[in-house]
Amino acid sequence: MRFVYVLTSDETDFYYEECLISILSLLKHNPDAEIILLTDNKTADTLTGFRAEIKKYTAKIIVEDYQDSVSKKIRSRLLKTSMRRLVTGRFLYLDTDTVIAEPLYELENSGISLGMVLDKHVQISEHYMYMYMYMYHNAQKMGYSIGYQDCHFNSGVIWVGEEKCVYDFFELWGLLYQETLSKGIEIDQTSLNEVNARLGGAVSEMDGIWNVQINCGLKYLYHGKILHYLGYQPVNVQNIYFNTLPFLLCEESAFQEMREKEKITENIAGIIDNPKTAFKTVTIIPEDCVAYRLIFSNHMRVLKFLYVKCRKLYRIFEWIYGRLFLLIFERV
Repeated sequence: MRFVYVLTSDETDFYYEECLISILSLLKHNPDAEIILLTDNKTADTLTGFRAEIKKYTAKIIVEDYQDSVSKKIRSRLLKTSMRRLVTGRFLYLDTDTVIAEPLYELENSGISLGMVLDKHVQISEHYMYMYMYMYHNAQKMGYSIGYQDCHFNSGVIWVGEEKCVYDFFELWGLLYQETLSKGIEIDQTSLNEVNARLGGAVSEMDGIWNVQINCGLKYLYHGKILHYLGYQPVNVQNIYFNTLPFLLCEESAFQEMREKEKITENIAGIIDNPKTAFKTVTIIPEDCVAYRLIFSNHMRVLKFLYVKCRKLYRIFEWIYGRLFLLIFERV
């Protein structure tokens, strides 16, 4: 079975380490996997020393040239929307921030032409407010649909068939992604879901086990085949405010140790061997709980920012909230 990764990376990020971990976990459970790596000219130049380790596990590396002015993020999306043109045969595309927990071969006999899992494992109408507004804002900015029949798909794992309709899908996806770039939207899901809407639902919904999104996919974990820990970016200071994921690969230290020792460390090897157990101690909060809604609210995002950047102001708010709580509690 053929698998495809897209890697755009340099020494200032940890995408290479993510990709290598994902590939090794894939091979552990799918030893006959044929792995194709799509990358760009600048990234290819960095694949030396420990960063050349990935070449041992890939059957083919396809390099596309881009101008220096094109950012890593955009290069990654351009490669992703072009992969049906660049790779022959059927394949499963995997984001680098995935860990494979089980064999994946049954997908070959699924009868699916183009398959993905729902974003956050829920329909659009069930999305928590912040995520819904983010999706809506991007779609509205472009005059696009948020999705099709209440479905907005996650592009982290994609089963890609050889049918003509799939080639047509990717051709339109590439064109619309370029269109979104002209309006400053760099993510690929806005254009992907617009394509699905225009083509009347070309994407088949896959079971959540094929793309277990760590922040919302707990009920799929037991049978989960691919764990998707959702794009942790240690160099992005915003993670201090927004990411609260309990997965062990959402820690900069895990990648940093691997880079410094130039090998798969004992901690990383343990995650590859047992990815379903690679969690911190967690208190579970159900989606229909008030606390869950508050965690993803703009109010909480501001409090996180204040806690990190303006601790004194945060303490003032904490004192005010404390007084308000006592006042409310006394009246209840």
